[in-house]
Amino acid sequence: MMDFEETCEVDTGKFKFQITDEGKISYQLNNSQSNITISLPDGFSFESVRSYEVKNKVAYFNIEISDICSGSSQLFAIDLSNRKLIWQVEIPAFNSSELLISGNYIYVGGMGYIAKIERTTGKKMWFIDSLYERETQAYNGFNKPFILDRNVVFPEDKVGKYPNTRKVVVDIESGRLIAK
Repeated sequence: MMDFEETCEVDTGKFKFQITDEGKISYQLNNSQSNITISLPDGFSFESVRSYEVKNKVAYFNIEISDICSGSSQLFAIDLSNRKLIWQVEIPAFNSSELLISGNYIYVGGMGYIAKIERTTGKKMWFIDSLYERETQAYNGFNKPFILDRNVVFPEDKVGKYPNTRKVVVDIESGRLIAK
């Protein structure tokens, strides 16, 4: 995770992105620069880049935003060939995990929320919300998910009274909750 106040710079070695608080993204490749703007809800600004990954000339970002009182995450994909925004989707959860990209899908978790996103369109294939447990603070955040057999596992982040002891297991195809 990278926190920043007004500007964040992400350098992948081949590509360089500079993201401003207002949602403007400068993208640089081989001394050529392009500008992309993503839309943020009114009153919201960027807080941090939770994770990013580059696959097949597409950059996928998971960025947290806040309006001081609440927060959520924005996932978006940028085509590095034509320097255009492909899609953007909101994940209605803060404390989001690193992205897991597997095949045609992206898996991500956040405070009380997990989802499977289609990689080329940003369409949510399934999601489960209301996982957060106020009494124990369980499922306040997740570490990077992983695939185990025909399931995707979302391990709890080290928060709350029971750090790293819980996980959410979901059927990878249907999104049916297997274990919590």
